[in-house]
Amino acid sequence: MKVSVDDSAASRMIKRLAEGAANAARAVVAELSALGEFKAKTAAQVTSPTLAGSIRQTPVKDTVDGAEGGFGTNMDYAAFVEYGTGRPGAQGLVKNGEPRDPRASGFAYTMETVVASGPQQGAIRQGWVYWDDVRQTFVHTYGQPAGPFMYPAKLAVEQAAGDTAAAVVRETLGD
Repeated sequence: MKVSVDDSAASRMIKRLAEGAANAARAVVAELSALGEFKAKTAAQVTSPTLAGSIRQTPVKDTVDGAEGGFGTNMDYAAFVEYGTGRPGAQGLVKNGEPRDPRASGFAYTMETVVASGPQQGAIRQGWVYWDDVRQTFVHTYGQPAGPFMYPAKLAVEQAAGDTAAAVVRETLGD
């Protein structure tokens, strides 16, 4: 006596599940990238409408592990808006908690700068001091406060990731 087992139906089902998983991964990444783009644009609009208009999603690509995508901007000044140029804080950290070495920019933060001349001679200021090649003098600035737009968007994407993935998987593969 002999029993034959036809696994073609099981093979088709496994193939459909694999295709469904790949489609679900692309859908999750696309949805989270769209959320990140929206949140970043909304936050950047307050500080710089031009910067907000430059924020775009990156195309979703298949990877060995699923899919990848994202969002960002190509504006040169985006980091100055995100992190600010003002006082980095007591521990040398910006508002977002990202470490930064201000010496790399050619600017130096001083706890006390004494004004050498002019109507405020002798006054003590805090802020950034840099050399102005055109005026051939040191210039003081308090800097621009941080206006984070990417960091809050990243947090929103992280917070939504689990629910988004669950909803897409249910929709793609069924309950």
